[in-house]
Amino acid sequence: MAAPAPEPEKQQTQILVEVFSAESCNRCFTAKQKIIKLIEQLNNENSQQNTTIITYHDVDVVENLDRAVALGILTTPSIVINDQLVYTNMPTMAELAAKLVQIISLKVIQ
Repeated sequence: MAAPAPEPEKQQTQILVEVFSAESCNRCFTAKQKIIKLIEQLNNENSQQNTTIITYHDVDVVENLDRAVALGILTTPSIVINDQLVYTNMPTMAELAAKLVQIISLKVIQ
């Protein structure tokens, strides 16, 4: 009797969430804290599937002005997901969570 074929290994995909902010922006500080907490929660929820990892990166808009301009960022905080400007102002956490879940779903299907 032949041994069962091993299950194909699930490939991990990365989602990069970058928050373009300014050091003196109070809204940015609050937004970053909420986004970090949301990402931790989503990563924990998806840890059993072990297919998608959401990474957070804080980007100082002044230090990265050329990139910010190239992306079309005019206000802070702005949220870039996988090198695409998605939000030019702070969405609700429910809106951001829904967007990330949508991206996770698309990544898993591919």
